[in-house]
Amino acid sequence: MSGDYSRLFKYVQRCWYSLFSSRRKKKSVQLTKKTKTSAQLSKESWHEPMTKTQCRAWSLIQADFQRALQRKFPRLIDSREAENKEFELHIFADASARAYAASAYICSRDTVSGKVAMYLLFAKSWIIKPDLLTIPSLELLACLLAVRIYHFLKNALCMNFWAVFIWADSRVVLSWISNHKILPAFIRRRIDKIRAVEDVKFRYVPGEINPADIPSRGMLLNELD
Repeated sequence: MSGDYSRLFKYVQRCWYSLFSSRRKKKSVQLTKKTKTSAQLSKESWHEPMTKTQCRAWSLIQADFQRALQRKFPRLIDSREAENKEFELHIFADASARAYAASAYICSRDTVSGKVAMYLLFAKSWIIKPDLLTIPSLELLACLLAVRIYHFLKNALCMNFWAVFIWADSRVVLSWISNHKILPAFIRRRIDKIRAVEDVKFRYVPGEINPADIPSRGMLLNELD
């Protein structure tokens, strides 16, 4: 960092673009928007100076992101190897006070050898304004995001899943989905969209083992290791 420009939140935007090649421009724009939103949510002007604490925090994120670009996750699904295999789709949903997220895993089981393998397939998170919604409402949005991810993967992969599960750690939201009580309009509209999906089973998962907790709260790479 050099000069006064390095202490502006706008410097973060310039760094995002420097971290991506031209073929990753679209993703860079998305991440830049998320970073802008984060600065706005903290009620900081995009042209305001960053404090020393914020500069140190950004340096850690920047270094961690460089390491993350070198990390590889196996996500290859070869439909030619689908013979004698059953595929399950497991989508986990979670929310925090700052974001909600969902992550999808595909589980394959060889019907001959019994060998089971599971891979991270897709993940998505959304940053939200703090104190705008209650945690149960955010958990509901995470479940709706999981449903949308299911539709996306079903169309993109053109696969027949033996079973599809959406896991959430909010018993409140799961009760909204399973019961037919009168609910506020905001909740009811989203519950109707969730119930419209077919052949999906909703299950409870304890929060401490919910993998969607990571994208909903954020984590540095060294913490993930």
